[in-house]
Amino acid sequence: MFRLNFCEFDCSAPDGYRIYRPNGSGDYLFLLWKTPMRCCMDGRTTVSQENACLLYTPGFCQDYQAVQKFRNSYMHFSSDLLWEEKYNIPVNRILYLGNFRQLNLLLNDIQQEYLSGRPYCEERIRNLTEELFLQLSRALQQPPSTLTTEDSLQNELRALRLQMLRNCDQDWPIERLCGESHLGKSQFYFYYKRLFGASPKEDLLEALKEYQRQPCKFAIPKALNDEKRQRQEALKMMVEQRILSINCLPEKDLKTTTLKKYYQKRLENCRDMLQPPDIEAITGYPRKVVRRWCVEDKLHCIMLDSRIWVKKKDMLSFLCSGEYNSIMRKSQIHLDDIHEIYRKIHRGG
Repeated sequence: MFRLNFCEFDCSAPDGYRIYRPNGSGDYLFLLWKTPMRCCMDGRTTVSQENACLLYTPGFCQDYQAVQKFRNSYMHFSSDLLWEEKYNIPVNRILYLGNFRQLNLLLNDIQQEYLSGRPYCEERIRNLTEELFLQLSRALQQPPSTLTTEDSLQNELRALRLQMLRNCDQDWPIERLCGESHLGKSQFYFYYKRLFGASPKEDLLEALKEYQRQPCKFAIPKALNDEKRQRQEALKMMVEQRILSINCLPEKDLKTTTLKKYYQKRLENCRDMLQPPDIEAITGYPRKVVRRWCVEDKLHCIMLDSRIWVKKKDMLSFLCSGEYNSIMRKSQIHLDDIHEIYRKIHRGG
């Protein structure tokens, strides 16, 4: 099954325009960004270069904003064909490709066919879409002939290499390196070897040999300990500020046992049947909002003599749901809960 839901070619929006869908759009979204975008994924914010692309899967949080001007081409589609697996396309990750113009022209053809309503247009749209992903996959398998962001890429690779060699005792699988650099495997190998004259594995092996020969070279001099400690404290403050700026848990965090255990702890001293005043104390939302949740069947309840009762297990399910997480104007209690849960998940607390 394949269905094109919507498509636009080379469209613009007001400067600084933001798209925010905490639970995704309900379908696949393929984007070609022609201008730099500030994109938040899994609690991390990345600023893309121009001419980047991204394939969002259904249910994944979509949160991106133009740094200045907003220009892109995109398509929303529903499919059970799993082209991302067939053509080995990384999903929910920013990609830079050498055939950006070719992909953009294919999106133009898809939009023209979408608007035409001609006989067999659905079949042609499906074929054009598969061609688009085929060309995308080919671009990932070989280095592009030119890369407008090469200087920026070299700086990122140098920083990544330094991090890898300083922590050569850690595991550095190619998937991790590709994820950090937003490159496909073939692209990553090509640029890394061209820049450093060796593969990542060769670099790591050489670093480990050097460590065995002269471990003192890898030790931090005492004179730098205070400076290192100060940097660590500054980093902790930056991380804490980052956590306090979060107003929505990443999608993957909603599936963790940490979230459920946290709210089980919050509810352990509550009665088995809760009323709006109890729920107000737990969530920080006024009783009228609690009643609206019940009326709209977002929070399962029981009505007895015009009074609302909510089972503790139903309250737990709601607190752990995407519906509760996606509330736009959150209470302070809700925000405090989000920050504490985020700390527990991402700091191992």
